[in-house]
Amino acid sequence: MVSHRRMIAALILGAGVGIVANLAAGGAPWLDAVIRNFAQPLGQLFIRLLFMLVIPLLFSALVLGVADLELRHLGRPGRGCWATRWWSRAFPFSSASRW
Repeated sequence: MVSHRRMIAALILGAGVGIVANLAAGGAPWLDAVIRNFAQPLGQLFIRLLFMLVIPLLFSALVLGVADLELRHLGRPGRGCWATRWWSRAFPFSSASRW
């Protein structure tokens, strides 16, 4: 089976198991114990491992991209400099606001 189909199948299977467990034993103490002692720490570990992978990759991609720039091709900073400054000031405010 192709990897993206396995991932979609695992997502559907996990959602189905979670819905069935909630419907069958919604308030059961054993289910709360399984979630608290197994599923939640496993999820936290997964998220932390993702951050350990993604942040260094992003940093190295940015550093290599800047190091690969040839400054003579950029030319004199003109209108593009002001446009970049405007976007860097305007965009964080729009992305941080809640709709």
